[in-house]
Amino acid sequence: GTTGSDYSEMRSKFFKPINGAPLPCGEIIKLATAQTDKFSLNDHFAVTFCGDSQPYICSFDEDAFIECFYTNEKLYTDVGQCYCICLDVALAVGGPECVAETAYTIVGTQLKKGGMSDATLALRSKLDFNLPPSVLTCRNLLMKAAKLYLDGNENLPKHKAPTFATPLHHTKGHIVLNRLQGEYGRVPIFD
Repeated sequence: GTTGSDYSEMRSKFFKPINGAPLPCGEIIKLATAQTDKFSLNDHFAVTFCGDSQPYICSFDEDAFIECFYTNEKLYTDVGQCYCICLDVALAVGGPECVAETAYTIVGTQLKKGGMSDATLALRSKLDFNLPPSVLTCRNLLMKAAKLYLDGNENLPKHKAPTFATPLHHTKGHIVLNRLQGEYGRVPIFD
């Protein structure tokens, strides 16, 4: 078992009393959201410790809390591998803000001096976003595009002119190159 005092130092990193008082070492017996007049970007909580009748009003530092899972061996050992994997997955799936930031960055890289039409910028940005992450993976994209061009589908008729193709010969390369060649990028039209 773990006592409340085992985590008191760690707890003081992510629970910060808004009046600056130090937190006691006892076990937390109650944790509730709190409303305060003091502005903060972090959430406020009323934290009641064993042996204290009055709660401490604390701001919660989410970054420090998450950092503890990656830097404090006792914490990630006590909570277990399953919870840590869940936390990793939750943090990796950054949500819509991650996608929006990526889109803004891509649009910024596609802007050219002298200006361009909004339609051209939108098309360039969509193409950049959907291309594979590495030039090494473009072969897969080109093969799918060529197959679509030659065979057609319900939206695109089959190409009518004769074509010639020679088989490609693969050589075993470096492990990193092999991994990069295995990445496909975000091209849902070819799936």
